[in-house]
Amino acid sequence: MEERVPPQNIEAEQSVLGAMLVDREAISKVSEILRAEDFYREAHKIIYTLMLELYNKNEAVDYITLTDILTLNKKLEDVGGLAYITSLSKAVPTSANVKYHADIVREKSQLRQMVKAGTEIA
Repeated sequence: MEERVPPQNIEAEQSVLGAMLVDREAISKVSEILRAEDFYREAHKIIYTLMLELYNKNEAVDYITLTDILTLNKKLEDVGGLAYITSLSKAVPTSANVKYHADIVREKSQLRQMVKAGTEIA
């Protein structure tokens, strides 16, 4: 039997996280739209949560501070290591579309919730 993949858009998730690394303003825009639970990949949930933690403490949110807090929380390898964090920060040259990408992530999350609810009802 073929296993179905729940609605998700990994590229949009990566774009959101990358934009948050390159532009502090992107964090405030995204935090109004998304919760950690909206991300499909567990690694992205962890990264997003720790980025918001840094942001809410009014600390810098960048490659160095993110890898440091991931290391302190013993989560760096869980999220893909230094290479993955580097790929996020280099994948997005601009944060101009961050709100649009965050909306995609939120929409996919809502679809997953509807699928889950439908499955429970059935």
